Amino acid sequence: VSAPPLTWTCITHAYFQGHRRLNLDTVSYNMLGVDADGCPTYMDVVIVLDGSNSIYPWSEVQTFLRRLVGRLFIDPEQIQVGLVQYGESSVHEWSLGDFRTKEEVVRAARNLSRREGRETKTAQAIMMACTEGFSQSHGGRPEAARLLVVVTDGESHDGEELPTALKACEAGRVTRYGIAVLGHYLRRQRDPSTFLREIRAIASDPDERFFFNVTDEAALTDIVDALGDRIFGLEGNDYPGETEDRVGGVLGYRWSSGISSEGQRGNGLPLYCLMMFSHTQGSHGENESSFGLEMSQIGFSTHRLKDGILFGMVGAYDWGGSVLWLEEGRRLFPPRTALEDEFPPALQNHAAYLGYSVSSMLLRGGHRLFLSGAPRFRHRGKVIAFQLKKDGAVRVAQSLQGEQIGSYFGSELCPLDTDGDGTTDVLLVAAPMFLGPQNKETGRVYVYLVGQQSLLTLQGTLQPEPPQDARFGFAMAALPDLNQDGFADVAMGAPLEDGHRGALYLYHGTQSGVKPCPAQRIAAVSMPQALSYFGRSVDGRLDLDGDDLVDVAVGAQGAAILLSSRPIVHLAPSLDVTPPAISVVQRDCKRRSQEAACLSAALCFQVTSRTPGRWDRQFHVRFTASLDEWTAGARAAFDGSGQRLSPRRLRLSVGTITCEPLHFHVLDTSDYLRPVALTVTFALDNTTKPGPVLDEGSPTSIRKLVPFSKDCGPDNECVTDLVLRANMNIRGSRKDPFVVRGGRRKVLVSATLKNRKENAYNTSLSLNFSRNLHLSSFTPQGDGPVKVECAAPSPHARLCSVGHPVFQAGAKVTFLLEFEFSCSFLLSQVLVSLTATSNSLERNGTLHDNTAQTSAYIQYEPHLLFSSESTLHRYEVHPYGTLPVGPGPEFKTTLRVQNLGCYVVSGLIISALLPAVAHGGNYFLSLSQVITNNKKERDHPGKNYKSVGGVLLLSLEWPASHHQEGPSRASAHKLAGMSHKRVKKGYRVGMQGGSSRVWSLGLESRNGNNSRCQVMRCHLGRLAKGTEVSVGLLRLVHNEFFRRAKFKSLTVVSTFELGTEEGSVLQLTEASRWSESLLEVIQSRPVLISLWILIGSVLGGLLLLALLVFCLWK
Repeated sequence: VSAPPLTWTCITHAYFQGHRRLNLDTVSYNMLGVDADGCPTYMDVVIVLDGSNSIYPWSEVQTFLRRLVGRLFIDPEQIQVGLVQYGESSVHEWSLGDFRTKEEVVRAARNLSRREGRETKTAQAIMMACTEGFSQSHGGRPEAARLLVVVTDGESHDGEELPTALKACEAGRVTRYGIAVLGHYLRRQRDPSTFLREIRAIASDPDERFFFNVTDEAALTDIVDALGDRIFGLEGNDYPGETEDRVGGVLGYRWSSGISSEGQRGNGLPLYCLMMFSHTQGSHGENESSFGLEMSQIGFSTHRLKDGILFGMVGAYDWGGSVLWLEEGRRLFPPRTALEDEFPPALQNHAAYLGYSVSSMLLRGGHRLFLSGAPRFRHRGKVIAFQLKKDGAVRVAQSLQGEQIGSYFGSELCPLDTDGDGTTDVLLVAAPMFLGPQNKETGRVYVYLVGQQSLLTLQGTLQPEPPQDARFGFAMAALPDLNQDGFADVAMGAPLEDGHRGALYLYHGTQSGVKPCPAQRIAAVSMPQALSYFGRSVDGRLDLDGDDLVDVAVGAQGAAILLSSRPIVHLAPSLDVTPPAISVVQRDCKRRSQEAACLSAALCFQVTSRTPGRWDRQFHVRFTASLDEWTAGARAAFDGSGQRLSPRRLRLSVGTITCEPLHFHVLDTSDYLRPVALTVTFALDNTTKPGPVLDEGSPTSIRKLVPFSKDCGPDNECVTDLVLRANMNIRGSRKDPFVVRGGRRKVLVSATLKNRKENAYNTSLSLNFSRNLHLSSFTPQGDGPVKVECAAPSPHARLCSVGHPVFQAGAKVTFLLEFEFSCSFLLSQVLVSLTATSNSLERNGTLHDNTAQTSAYIQYEPHLLFSSESTLHRYEVHPYGTLPVGPGPEFKTTLRVQNLGCYVVSGLIISALLPAVAHGGNYFLSLSQVITNNKKERDHPGKNYKSVGGVLLLSLEWPASHHQEGPSRASAHKLAGMSHKRVKKGYRVGMQGGSSRVWSLGLESRNGNNSRCQVMRCHLGRLAKGTEVSVGLLRLVHNEFFRRAKFKSLTVVSTFELGTEEGSVLQLTEASRWSESLLEVIQSRPVLISLWILIGSVLGGLLLLALLVFCLWK
């Protein structure tokens, strides 16, 4: 039983006496504690301060004084402080006995003024301090330790007197600190080596302990903490010149009963609970150094053993740490040298803190190993597993080292016997200050497996997720089997989580260690109390609420929380559906005015529990059910409800099976391939009072998939036979194709699909047709129950579902397909193909009639208008000696083709038969130019045409001639030799005609009845709907021929034919194939005039002229 610590203060530290009554296995021990008559050491401190002109700024010196004396416990029975300021002269600013409290000294330091001076007489000031400052007349105490602190910034001007002054200090047993301020030297860029040697001579030995140097006056405050710690260190060490008797008599402590109270750990900072040993009375007869066990802090950590108690002593051996084993009244602890292999003496100033945590583990065969953590060893932490023998000898079995600096690895140890066989299976080592991602102080716990061949093997680590400041593992405790799975559990605290509110983690043990994921996280923010640092301590070994279940106590800042354990139950749910499958065809009930398939499900819970104790074994479970929860659209629903059943409450009892009926129905059976999912989720209902909780492995939901039945006999395998027939209402062969005329542009296809055997599920009909067809309608015939729905995966294909989801046995469906001929694509054949498939099985012998195909050869009759017009219809020939004189006129004949229909036609050829040569071989007309660049297209009916181009001159044939009037044969051959290209500029006979050329210009003659003709053939380009194309022919009349000829009149008839290429799909009507133009030629006769008429006319004219002159003269 621990009592509240009894404290007293010495120097700057608080000492806690405390008491503990030990009772191990009903064996009582005496009251143990430390007996101190008071503070064993008094200290007089005199500060010798340089106040010369070179010290600057003075405010920094004042700050240094205030902070230094602020760290000391100033009291007439503890520490007294005096101050000597010097420059050219020395003066006592205040003596040791002038001030009795710290506040008075701080006030005096704040008001201290600089004496100034051009010289620095350090030796004089030291002599005054050592001879006068520590004297009784200035408040000095003979039994007090004496300490001199010299602060100066330059070499002394009386350095020759310095050895004498230091001898006076040695005689007065004065320990000296020397502080060299280098600001004056650095500002003037002077070498301070001589000055530093002088200050080292003033300071006591060794220099590394009693000598300081700072860069300037402002840096004095940086050494306040280090100087204060070294001053405090003198309290437990031999002063220079002291004898062994003084150390034993003045610094020693004596035993009262043996052991101090157990220490307490707060928020990361230990309270000092000291175990002091007399310097002259070591535990093993050794002459321990004064700082061996004086600051040991015994009880900082404790661990109860069957045969005693193991204590941690973190302050022992200069804070290297150690342990103390209290066994049957004997106190065993290892000497300083026993652990030098694990904790080298070179690192003794690093404060490893061995004993920060202590524990033990039991191995197979009854062997026991002590465990202790040293979280500051090499700043990474260390844990040792060792045996402590009766003579204090130590044998280390294994040591573990941390991986991160500052993680405090080993600050908490938790051995765990997971299977309850009495031996340790797992060792948990905490590093609560481990920095995780984003530099968060998350903490980490290392899991080591205890084995035979290898004592401790790292299995893995535990840490909180997501990363946050937590100090996970700050406290750990082994727990009994909370979840009744046969393995012990463990609790871990994380007091910094949620903004220092804290949290507790529970982990379940396994046969081979600890589960990596926490079974439960208990956060302080979820509790009604405003807690902070929840999880800083934890324990779980007692039943505090009387239900025979172990409870867990958790410490927080200023509070302790008791977490009550709850019973564990296991639920085994089941779902049975009647009937076991849903019929796709048959509907046995009616819901919401629709035919439906009705079903019933029985939800049952079997309850078991392995938790002992007194607790109510009847409780409630709350559940909810849903149908096709994650499916868009409702196929099924509960009777009287929708797709989701409202939450229900069911009373259960341990050891029994309880059932609840659920009624539902299915309206839509089209998606028969995907079963209907019935899902039930449940949880224990503890809204009225705390009750049991579900086992970690217990399910919280159950799902049942209800399939659809196919109604295909005992074997439940459907074998179908689909038969498809199709007919087209037009006929056409290669030799006798069907002609598509303007009044009829549609074609009909009738198709029939029949199922001769068992149900065909997911029956589909694939329709494909040629590009020269457009599907205008798909119409099922009759009023049958079979529904057909189609989609268009491409412009010339359709995919249809027939009777979805099932095309029943014996069912038949007929549908009519109506197509329109395309105006853009003109093909020689129309083709329609249909294919029927299903998900049901169909024998290979019946697959041949699952496809139907119908086709016909066709030609198109375009609506074309072929016309010709000429600029010269009548020509009169004048005889010789009359006007006009020269060749005859040139006239133009225009041939025009207009597309008045919807088809886009191509491959048209215009042939022109132009009479040119008479029987004598003389030309009377000749073709002078072909104009092929005026193809025009009309934007809208009734509008003007616009030029589009694209006419090819295929051939131009010239009749033979022996006269010079016509074009020469060489010119004709030149035209005939050109390559086949589009004619853009036209040609004149006998000229090369520019860069454009024609295909081939043969000169084959054709004889007419009374003349020979020039033959011209042109290929027309693509002619869309509403467009036209024209070809112009310029022809020359040979006037000389007609003047010599003897005739009254004649008519020249030119014939034009519109044809198609060989193999064309076009068929032209007779009315659109032919056109002609007429030229009527008339020969005029001369009229004879009498000579007398001519003479009379002349005389009459002269008489009229004379008469006119006479009138004007009058």
